[in-house]
Amino acid sequence: MTKSPPRKAPPATPLDEGERHLRDFLKHARYLIQSTDMQGRLLFVNETWRRTLGYDEADLRAGLTMQELLDPEARADGLRQIEAVLACREPGRASVVELCLVAKDGRRVIVSGETDCRIVDGAPVATRAIFRDVSAQRHDEARARHVEAQHRAVVDVLGEGIAIIAADGNVELLNPSGERILGARAAEFIGRRLLDWPWRMVDEDGGDMPREAHPALVALHTRRPQAEVVLGVRRADDNAPIWIAVNARPLLRGAAAYAVAVSFRDVTAERAAVMALRQRETRFRGVLETVRSIAVCLDTRGHITFVNDFTLLLTGWRRDEVIGTDWFARFVPAEESITALFHEQIARGEVPTHHENDILTRAGERRRIRFDSTILRDDAGTVIGTASVGQDVTEQARAAQLKSELIAMASHELRTPLTALRGAIDLMRASDEGRGDRERMLVGMASRNAERLDRLMGDLLDVERIETGTEALRRSFVAVDQLFESAAGRTRARLEQGRLTLIMTSDPVELWVDVARLEQVVVNLIGNAANFAPAGSTITMTAHDDEAAVRISVRDEGPGIPADKLESIFEPFVKVDGGETKERGAGLGLFLCRAIVRQHGGRIWAESSPAGTVVSFTIPKTNP
Repeated sequence: MTKSPPRKAPPATPLDEGERHLRDFLKHARYLIQSTDMQGRLLFVNETWRRTLGYDEADLRAGLTMQELLDPEARADGLRQIEAVLACREPGRASVVELCLVAKDGRRVIVSGETDCRIVDGAPVATRAIFRDVSAQRHDEARARHVEAQHRAVVDVLGEGIAIIAADGNVELLNPSGERILGARAAEFIGRRLLDWPWRMVDEDGGDMPREAHPALVALHTRRPQAEVVLGVRRADDNAPIWIAVNARPLLRGAAAYAVAVSFRDVTAERAAVMALRQRETRFRGVLETVRSIAVCLDTRGHITFVNDFTLLLTGWRRDEVIGTDWFARFVPAEESITALFHEQIARGEVPTHHENDILTRAGERRRIRFDSTILRDDAGTVIGTASVGQDVTEQARAAQLKSELIAMASHELRTPLTALRGAIDLMRASDEGRGDRERMLVGMASRNAERLDRLMGDLLDVERIETGTEALRRSFVAVDQLFESAAGRTRARLEQGRLTLIMTSDPVELWVDVARLEQVVVNLIGNAANFAPAGSTITMTAHDDEAAVRISVRDEGPGIPADKLESIFEPFVKVDGGETKERGAGLGLFLCRAIVRQHGGRIWAESSPAGTVVSFTIPKTNP
């Protein structure tokens, strides 16, 4: 039996060829293509659909439906769209749908596209759909919306007004702070051209500003940022004049500006403060120009920022020759220590408050100036320099020098005859037998006055040596209680004469001082208290350790010192009336005390009330 030859396939028709090409297109298209029955069961999916969602033919044969693929979070919206498609309410018309599906591996996939119904014999038998995977696009859009929401939230809470102006001049955005500053709702601005807003603008000098000169429009037209442009407008709600500082930055796309971002803030109060400050500065400079004193302001480098006419007249310089130059290099002699002290202290935010030094005029003449200085700070508290006012004390210094020389000469010249005079009086007192009471009284009076004159000469010489620095301190350690005992011994006779009681209390502390000089201070204070203390009263002497210094105080129970004399009693030859006045000096005791205390780096002061007077001084606890 012979085999019949195989039957040849009939030749492909153009229709068959077209169907094959269509199936190949559907299989390999980059879109997700699917078909379902009218219950949503998937009948056909292409390769891109399988690759994107991960399901295969076995899943389709198992009856996989579109409803099963819906993401639970978007299921309600997805079912609504699928049910509308399956209802086929408008046959022949495609529907646009966007579904959030769950891939086989659990990924969320968002697809968007068109779907319609296949009609056979007038009835829908299946659905057809072509989708695109828009997951990445929707993710980016959601992220952009989130970022935009964040930015808008920031813009809404900013204290500054924020506006966006489109290229055609229309206002597109105005934040709540902008509404508050301008006194109008955003709805009154948005959609309107900036040029159409019926407001009058003025510049910083108060002149009219054309609307075209608004910084936002200038930034749009020039494509250049506009910074801190101050202009005046009136608020829309209450017509109150305000000043605003405007910053505008063009938003560029290529070389063209498509919008401008504007920020602005209310500077009305700030401007008023600046104007007030300028007025105060003008008054301050006016005052400094009228005083017959040196007035100079320096920056932190020591360069001159202001100098008044009197300084220029005194030194012979012109203003343009000294402004901006180094004060110390031009005016202060090289040997003056104030130069180094200024640079050391200005770095710490300090300045020598009271100081005295020579300055040089243009002709090279030295002038002695006594300065009072203060630190200058800006609104943030940062040190920006110093201001100093100085008195020309050149003539006073020369007079003081002559006085010192005269005192020194007179004291030395008087000491020799005074010594001889005291010797003669002592001889007379030793041989006063046979003299009458009146003669003995006169000899005693002469002896006391000679002693007083001797003490006066000694005090004058002491003050002179201390003030001129010709006598250095001879320091050594001494316990304060020992110092008190020694001073009490030297004043015992005086206290017994006035029937006075001395009470002494002291913290256990030692001082590095010139013992003889400091004992002289304590003796003088006890003697001064004895002059004013009533007979039978108590003088109290205390010493307290105040960490950096020791404070020593002497208190009496006298009638007190008038308030207007509490400072002047430390000047030479000043005496206060009142008290018992047992023994009156020349008024140099407290002056000498102040000189000695200052030489030790301390200070001295008096406090008084009707119950008595307290004179206190401090001595630093410095090491050798």
